[in-house]
Formats: sequence, structure tokens, C-alpha cells
Amino acid sequence: MNALCFFGGKMKIGKRFNILFFAIASVCIAIPIVLFITYDRLNELQNLRARVLKTQAEYNMLAAYPSEILSNNFKLSELNSNWQMLVSETEKEIFEIEHKKDLAGVSPEVQNDIVQLKRLWLELSVNVNRLTASYIAIEKGNYDTILKATMEASGLQKAVELSEKKTRNVSLMVNASNIATYQGALFDGKKELQVLITKINNALLESIEGFTRLVKTLGLLAAIFSSLIVFIMISIATRGIIKKIYNLQSFAKGISNKDFSIRIHIN
Repeated sequence: MNALCFFGGKMKIGKRFNILFFAIASVCIAIPIVLFITYDRLNELQNLRARVLKTQAEYNMLAAYPSEILSNNFKLSELNSNWQMLVSETEKEIFEIEHKKDLAGVSPEVQNDIVQLKRLWLELSVNVNRLTASYIAIEKGNYDTILKATMEASGLQKAVELSEKKTRNVSLMVNASNIATYQGALFDGKKELQVLITKINNALLESIEGFTRLVKTLGLLAAIFSSLIVFIMISIATRGIIKKIYNLQSFAKGISNKDFSIRIHIN
């Protein structure tokens, strides 16, 4: 086969180099585009996983709040606002996760788990709203100086014990009892939520690792093809120079083989 034959036909070396150059250049352009898209999806999956883990942390604080105010100090004027902040943060994360469930790389199983996560939150919201009503009632209640000071210094339980002995603030007693009851439902929901979040997190982590491997592979290919582009460009740029050098060598060799001596004949 002729050394100048390329893709089944004869063509000049320059044309062959041009075709090869543009083919590799096209690949070099395509790889970064795919790499960018893949990296973008990887970043979205990482953000989704971060939200999932943050949801767990937010809900843990939410579920712990009733127990904390029952037995620890708190500021009465901030009782409901602090609670609402925890509710809002947890709900925001769960709804944002549900909104992102259709991202590339999220399997149908994970999408279903995310739907279950939102459904669980909506079920828990019933008791969350009941707790909200109790917090509002306690915050707006009328208390004497000693009862209020006891409540803020030692928690609702101590205030209820004091109320039973002296003033018998029925509203405080009823709402504190409701809080103690409803917090149990939040702790039960915490177990279910933990199971779902663990499944979602593990599945997302697996997808992230897959995209990470793909990004590394594409990066390696981009480096290889870029090196080929540089090599071909150098080859094309120096081909003419090398040809001229060969021509000069041939010319010099031809001259050296000629006899330039002058012969003088004397008659």
C-alpha cells in the first residue's frame, strides 16, 4: 500500500495532516463541552446531597426543641419565633430536595424516596402545627413575675410544677402537657426520616462517585488529544523547513560530486 494512502485513497501528506488535525481538533472541542456538562451535573448532585444531610440536621434540632424548652431555660418572647425558624428551615430544605429530584443522575428509586420524604414531612406537619399552637398560647399567656421567671430560668416543667402548687395556671399546664405528648410523634418521625435520608444519601454518593470517575476520564482524554493537536501543529509548521533542509542537503551533495577543476591543454 502506498505510504501516502489515507482512508482508502491516495492523497497528499498535507491534506492528510489537515484532515487529521481537524478531526482531533473537533474531539478536543467536544470533550470540554461534555466535561463541562458532566461537571455541572456532578456539582448539582453534590448540592442535592448537601441539602439532604442538612435536612437531617435541621429536623434533629426541630425534634429536640420541645424537650429543650420543657427542661431548659429559654426566652418567653422568642419561644414561637425560634420554633418557626426551625420549622421554616426544615420545610425549605425538604421542598427544595423534592424540587431537585428530577436531576440527571438521580435514579427512580431515589426519586421515590424523596417523594416519601416529603410525604412524611406533610404527615408530621400535623403535630408540628399543634406544637406551634401551644407555643403561641404559652407565649401570649398571663403569668405572675415568679412563674415567668421560673419558666425562663428552668423550663416549662418546673413552671408547671410551681403552678400546680400555687396559681394553677390551667392554660400553661394544658399546653405543656400537649408539648410533651406531641414531641413523641416528632421523635418517631425522626427514625423514619433517618432511614429515608440514609438511603437517599448513599444512592447520591454512589452517583457522585460515578460522575467523578467520568470527569477524571474526560480530563485525561482532553489532555491526550490536546497533546496530539500540539504535536500535529508542530509537525505541520516544521514540515516545510525540514523539506528545505533536505533539498539543501541534496543540492550540496550534488555539487560536491561535480568536478569543478579546470584543465588547461598546452599545445
